[in-house]
Amino acid sequence: MAKTAFDKHVEFCEIYMSEVYSTVATLYKEGPTEKALLHASKLSGIKDQFAVWLTEEMNNNLFPFEQALRDIGAGESYINSTSGVDRCDEKRSEFIKKTYDDFRSVLSVFSEKNELNSEIAASTVKSKMRGMLGIDDLVFLRQALMSKAKTSVLAIK
Repeated sequence: MAKTAFDKHVEFCEIYMSEVYSTVATLYKEGPTEKALLHASKLSGIKDQFAVWLTEEMNNNLFPFEQALRDIGAGESYINSTSGVDRCDEKRSEFIKKTYDDFRSVLSVFSEKNELNSEIAASTVKSKMRGMLGIDDLVFLRQALMSKAKTSVLAIK
């Protein structure tokens, strides 16, 4: 069971990260776009597909990134639908600012205040995935075992 759970986590991370990379490519190519909603939906669908294998911590770690994508997509939709509507100017300006702030955070670009919201930066999603799988711990253990094996082999010679 433990092997299956680990394999499912690895499979989830590989599929999820593939969509994260696709999302980032879309945002770099098009800027803030309504397509961010589609990417957020795909990411959420991947989580649903693997729901039985994901912990609450995993869901909580990934939620801010997905929510920022939803906000970007919805914000861009509102911005586009209110273009040229005078009575929406102030609200539209607020949406533009928030949408671009979220966009910068997702792409790990610093805001005007030179602050980075690492909670939703795409670059931190990869780091969180590695943490969820315990990759750094596994690498440490592998290195320790290799070092011990090397010491043992040298002692035999």
